[in-house]
Amino acid sequence: MTAAAAAKPALSSVKKAVAAKPPAPPAPPPPPSKVESNVTLWNFTQPNGGKLAEAAWPAVVNGTLAVTTGDPAAEATGPRRLSAFLGLGADLRGLAAAIEPIVNKGALDPKDAPKDATDLKLTQNELEKALAVYLGLNIPPLRPTEWKVGRRVILPIEVEIVPPAVPRWKVGRAQMREWARLIKPEEEAGLQLTVRLPVEPLPATTEADHRPLELKAQVATRLGTLTKPVAKPEEVAALGAEVRAGVLVNPFEGIFYQIELMRQLRRDRPELELPVTLAILSGFSEHQAAVTGWTMGGNALFRRLWDALRRKGDGVPAADKPAVAGARALLAGALGLAANGTAAWYSPTERGPSVPPVDLFLAPAQLLRKSPNGKDVYLTVVYGRLMAAGVRDNTGKYYGPAALGGMDLVDFVGDDPAFLGPAPGSTLLQCWDLVKKIAPNEGKLDGLRLADGGIVSIGIQQWTIAADDELTVVLYQFMRMAPDHFDLFFGIRGMQLRVWGLADTTEPTPDKIDEANPYLRPRSRPDTPETWRSAYASRPAGDWGDAGTGPADDGVPSRVKLVWLKYSAPGGPVETPQPIRSGTAHRWALFGGAENAAKQVIFDPLWGGISRLASQTSRELCTAQLQTAVFRFQRLWNQVNGMYPTTDAPGGKQYPFRRLVSSQFFAAAVIDAHINVPGLVAADLDTAFRNTYARKPYTLVGTEADDHFLMRMAINFVLARRVYKRNKDSRDHNIVALHDKPVIPATRDKPARDPGLNATPGSFTGWPAP
Repeated sequence: MTAAAAAKPALSSVKKAVAAKPPAPPAPPPPPSKVESNVTLWNFTQPNGGKLAEAAWPAVVNGTLAVTTGDPAAEATGPRRLSAFLGLGADLRGLAAAIEPIVNKGALDPKDAPKDATDLKLTQNELEKALAVYLGLNIPPLRPTEWKVGRRVILPIEVEIVPPAVPRWKVGRAQMREWARLIKPEEEAGLQLTVRLPVEPLPATTEADHRPLELKAQVATRLGTLTKPVAKPEEVAALGAEVRAGVLVNPFEGIFYQIELMRQLRRDRPELELPVTLAILSGFSEHQAAVTGWTMGGNALFRRLWDALRRKGDGVPAADKPAVAGARALLAGALGLAANGTAAWYSPTERGPSVPPVDLFLAPAQLLRKSPNGKDVYLTVVYGRLMAAGVRDNTGKYYGPAALGGMDLVDFVGDDPAFLGPAPGSTLLQCWDLVKKIAPNEGKLDGLRLADGGIVSIGIQQWTIAADDELTVVLYQFMRMAPDHFDLFFGIRGMQLRVWGLADTTEPTPDKIDEANPYLRPRSRPDTPETWRSAYASRPAGDWGDAGTGPADDGVPSRVKLVWLKYSAPGGPVETPQPIRSGTAHRWALFGGAENAAKQVIFDPLWGGISRLASQTSRELCTAQLQTAVFRFQRLWNQVNGMYPTTDAPGGKQYPFRRLVSSQFFAAAVIDAHINVPGLVAADLDTAFRNTYARKPYTLVGTEADDHFLMRMAINFVLARRVYKRNKDSRDHNIVALHDKPVIPATRDKPARDPGLNATPGSFTGWPAP
């Protein structure tokens, strides 16, 4: 054997050495992603989704925690603790990562630290295990149905108050390390599944069992279990405890059910509204109320409960007065209501509260998704629900979402247009027929645009909010029909509305309001005889109101001012409602618009989600849209009737508007243009008349030749109308495609249906009589 061969180890020795060497430990898992860490921390996450700057944190100390379980049952009597609310995609790993900076920040507290204690920071894995034990998620295993968006998690971070009334956060790293050691090696695999279990999204209000009518039926069934005519005290207490328990577990999940519950109590069991309100609030500790009122869902419920207490005023039974006083104080603190100087508080709609509620948020990777045709779709969260605000759109200066929507007005109304009121007359029915037929040119009930100078445009006629005569009118009617729903979606965000005069910046007197709103019940003169009523106005329709009553039938306003009530800064001046001038630049800030260095206005998609969810959740908002859509015929008449009857030459023959625009086809083309560019309709009508008359004049006295003139003028108007040029071709095509479209014959299941627009003059008689 050579020396070189002797120096080489035998192959068997190498194998033994390799076998004896322990395998390399598995690589540690990657840190949790931002999606996994998508949690909202009470008093830590800001209303815009940012985090509290570290310099503003309370002091953090590491000592001994007084409570060693996250069981909510220990919350009422134990020390106050921080809470987390789980966002879409969050899991326990991400929650551990989100609180790690707080847990590992505090130094040992000398009075709590055991002798010779070492101040070791917790690893990610230790935090995951400790949280699982603290929350009781290791025994038994977590059920997926419990891990939903919006769920509140009580954290092992206690809030102490040290003299002089300074809060600080306490953590217990030594205890948490011991909790982590309770996880046995054989439990590791199962635990890893638990800590990676993402939260389930909350169901949309368009899904089965969660749609408005279904929710209404569920609430009616629950209230039907209460004894009549007088509910038993234990039944009321149980209902209150049921609502309170749901709110404390997840203040976002049940908010629409809870608002519907309070609505039906007021309407159907008014004697129970106050007792149930007190029963809900009686079990809240001050800390629980503060945490709940900080969230968007809890804040919305508390605002509704405040309204229940306010409505009773001083007419409270003597036996209930102590409970009512305590409930008011609890809500005032949780909502941050401003004191009014008389040992009471302003309502949240009178002065700006100092607790701006916080909704849940999305991680950066969740903000966009691709549509089936490859376009970017903005996503946002409203009351914990994931909302598609719309596709990315722009008009050169304005950038934001736009969505056609998915709620068809014909499907919503069905065969019976009950929104028009009982036994509607011919005028309303004719106008509704045209509104239905031109709907494909506009949008769906939950349609939305937040990408042009109109700022927010919503609904079947894309009403805009840059001025005081479009969307503000729709929302004012909505507010009257359903003040609870209006506050739920718009009031809580600072929006208010007031009937206004013609002067943009001057607070109107009653006579100025009457001057600007001829179809609204008068303020400065007698309201009888009711000459102020419009033939195009329907009575408000909705489920809001006391037993046997409904919204007041006060007509339809023409001018409604947008008002902004901002939240007050704690310790700062109390905000008051401020009317906002008309014009895009004055109003975009309320709706999340901001101008960049390139002079482009970028809108946050949030208001797109809010507007769409409101239409999907509130039938009254859809009804307000339908009624205002029909009322547009009054607006159009007022605008064009001033220039008609027109003449072929000075002192020549007169041609009345109701005769010129007397076919379904022509009336539909005009109202369709008015939806898109109301300020240009009158001039475009005149252009069409002049072009038609120049070709071959007629006398318009009812002959067949005159009818030919009118049909030609209708086509000339379609050509001349200056609708938004980016979609003029498709808009014109959709109108022309309905021209004399044949009737669909009746079948065994459905009556005959006329989908077309009759081009014959005289087929539309919906204009006011001479």
